[in-house]
Amino acid sequence: MASYHLQLRDKPKGYALEHYFYIARLEKYQHVRVKSQEVLEHIEPGGCMPSWAKDPADFWKAADTHERANAKVYMEYELALPNELTPEQRKTLVEAFLNEHVASHQYPHSYAIHNVKSRIGGIDQPHCHLMLSLKANDGLDRTPETYFKRFN
Repeated sequence: MASYHLQLRDKPKGYALEHYFYIARLEKYQHVRVKSQEVLEHIEPGGCMPSWAKDPADFWKAADTHERANAKVYMEYELALPNELTPEQRKTLVEAFLNEHVASHQYPHSYAIHNVKSRIGGIDQPHCHLMLSLKANDGLDRTPETYFKRFN
C-alpha cells in the first residue's frame, strides 16, 4: 500500500552545497548508500542552471556565497513516491511534476530519487529530494555575484 509523505523546507545561506552533496550522495555522503543499503535510482544534477554553472555544485556554492544574508537560498521538497511503480515510472512522475511546476518557471534545481528498505518489514520506501532556487534563470548573462543580487 502506498504511503504518503511530503515535507517542505527552506534553508538560509551555508546549507545549499552541503545538502546537494547529501542528496547526490557525493563527497563524504557516499557511505550513506552502503550503510543503509540504499539504491540511488536516479540523480538529476541540475536543470535550468545559469550558463556560468558548469556543475550544479558551482551553482549551489555560489548561492551559499552570494545570496543575501537573510534569504532563502533553496527550497527542498521531500516526496514519498509509490513503491508500486517501477524506478522508470517514478522518474517519469517526478519529471512530470518538475516540468509543470519548476522548469516552466526556470527555477534552477537538482533532484535525486532514493530507495531504501524500511527497518520494519523491509518494504521499499522510494522518495525524491528536490532542491530548487527561487532565483529564476531569465537567460541573461550574469556573473555569480550579480545573479543573486536583488533587482533595485
